[in-house]
Amino acid sequence: MKDTFIFEQKHYTSLSHRFYCLISLFFSLPLLVLFTHFHLNRCKLTMQHFLLFHMISRVFLKS
Repeated sequence: MKDTFIFEQKHYTSLSHRFYCLISLFFSLPLLVLFTHFHLNRCKLTMQHFLLFHMISRVFLKS
């Protein structure tokens, strides 16, 4: 009985993790569009912006 509960719990966590990954994808998409927009306009997009974007995506994936 306990084993099945643990299994269900693990399954639930993996599902919620997938859900968070989907959310992070939705959040990163506009940022990616903005990133390409800046790149196409040949604006100087510094490494700090890229690192910030990378950090934000990592935080979303971790939670």
